[in-house]
Amino acid sequence: MTTEKQQIDSKSQVSKSGRFLTAFGKGFVAGFVTLGLISVLILIFRN
Repeated sequence: MTTEKQQIDSKSQVSKSGRFLTAFGKGFVAGFVTLGLISVLILIFRN
């Protein structure tokens, strides 16, 4: 009984961390793209 419950708990923890990592990755990519666009705009306006 306890081993089965521990396996279920570990699975739920893994899914939670997986969701967090995917959300973090999406946010990181969005921030990176935004920074790239801003740097391009700065270069254009400087010229």
